[in-house]
Amino acid sequence: MPVSKLFADGLKYLTDESLPIGERFAKFNAPLHEYVGPEVITRDVNFRSNDRWTKGRWYRSPKATGPQPLLIWFHGGGYEMGDYNIIEGHVFSLELADRGHINVFNYDYTKIAPGSGLAFPLPLEDGYNALQYVLKNLNPAEVDVNRIFVGGISAGGALAAVVATLDRNSGNPKLAGQLLNCPVLHRVIPEPSQELAEDISQWPWIIDNKEITGLHQRLGSNPAGSPDWWWAGDVKDFKGLPATQIINCQYDGLRASGEKYAADLAAAGIDVEVSYQPGVPHAHINRIPEDCPEVVETMNSILGWIARH
Repeated sequence: MPVSKLFADGLKYLTDESLPIGERFAKFNAPLHEYVGPEVITRDVNFRSNDRWTKGRWYRSPKATGPQPLLIWFHGGGYEMGDYNIIEGHVFSLELADRGHINVFNYDYTKIAPGSGLAFPLPLEDGYNALQYVLKNLNPAEVDVNRIFVGGISAGGALAAVVATLDRNSGNPKLAGQLLNCPVLHRVIPEPSQELAEDISQWPWIIDNKEITGLHQRLGSNPAGSPDWWWAGDVKDFKGLPATQIINCQYDGLRASGEKYAADLAAAGIDVEVSYQPGVPHAHINRIPEDCPEVVETMNSILGWIARH
């Protein structure tokens, strides 16, 4: 499928070399409409993780009745940018709660920005601590304790997959599944398929191994020396992991990582569904639904998968 109109129209900003890179992406990502959110009950909470205060937000539709599934959600940003208020965090959580009548817990894990003095793997530890917090503080009248899922986008998808692995390793797993959107799951991105190589050649900004090497350097996570568990696709054993949905983006170099992880899970006997959202580059869900119909398609895929599990 060709690049969708929204992103094709924005190419003039991404390729405008007269603008600083930050301004290019600001113009490229600028919403076309004013977002008006659905009526959803939200509740902000603070709790300690790694001796730091962290934040989360609960979401529940007033139309929901009785115990419903819960999705713990992590936004993206390369572990160094963003927070739970960005579109792919807050708006996406609002929409999922409203459209699916599910519960969502949107978590603002620690960022490891250059000069922060903070070290990797703090975000990963935060993610697992968020799962423990949720398990201790959920309302069983509202949450189906047998249908707790973890998910996220990009680095948030990587974080979700690590949390699922740590939950499996605990010997008393609580997660019913993991839902990963355009995740990065390996220290080194696997080689793309011929189909993917043809797709990414049509888009000017691709996350490749040069980008990932820069990310490692900024995070202080030497790929050669980092533990396997930091990257869910690099662990030695995939058996016992929960059911998994992976939705990649068509024009995204990280699609190779999601596809390789899916193949490894399937080989280990894990229930896995892998697809890509046609027509979009990396992180399309950081757009409001009114601007990007592909966001709605992705939300429907996520909610449909949760309903089946």
